[in-house]
Amino acid sequence: FIKINEAILFLICWFLPCFLIYEMIPTKLPHYVLPSYPALIILLSIYITKNNKSKKQIFDKYSFLGFIPYPIIFISAMPVIINHYSNIDFFTVIFCILLISVFIFCLFQISRKNFKKFIAGSFFFQLSVYLSLVHHLNPKLEKFWIAERINKSIEISKNFTEEIFHYGFNEPSLVFKIEHKSQRLSPEDMYRNSKRIKALFILTEKEEKIFREFFEKDDKFKLIDNFVGFNYSQGRYIKFFIYRN
Repeated sequence: FIKINEAILFLICWFLPCFLIYEMIPTKLPHYVLPSYPALIILLSIYITKNNKSKKQIFDKYSFLGFIPYPIIFISAMPVIINHYSNIDFFTVIFCILLISVFIFCLFQISRKNFKKFIAGSFFFQLSVYLSLVHHLNPKLEKFWIAERINKSIEISKNFTEEIFHYGFNEPSLVFKIEHKSQRLSPEDMYRNSKRIKALFILTEKEEKIFREFFEKDDKFKLIDNFVGFNYSQGRYIKFFIYRN
């Protein structure tokens, strides 16, 4: 029989199944995997504590292989994603240069087996990743943030409307953004309600054609916004139309 440390086994069972299951969910949010992180941190701490006096154990021949994939994937993917969904600008280049520089610094510290400087470099690399994600990559992917775009149109028109009706886009993010201010109604019910109340009407392309058929001879409707968004849960682009009566 193989002797197994039950505490280590418990931590592995805590981290690995949870992490793998959440990673298989295509529409997951970043915080879903957070409950698995404490176990991983404890496992890493145990390993470092046991081997902190032996640099050969921490920086062995597999250290490069373990460290390289994540930085290379992120540094390579960021400009490709920005170019596909938006446009590369000066700050994209600056962030890429910064990440590459810190990545090379970390590799150099692995080769020198300098643990403290490697940890400092890794920390700075992850900080740079966070800043580039939140302050640069995230705003560049505005096609993904459909609910945010709809909410901006609502805020602009809030003084002219009493109700908000939507149909065709039913993601939880929309409910989260506009809360109780909206109702999900079919195009026919939208038109029926338009006769009694000032409202915004938010529809996707297919439903907008049906809605437009009801008011072809009615000039009280005004198209105030239309845009194309990418619904990542369905993996397709959707065109949106926002009307006001």
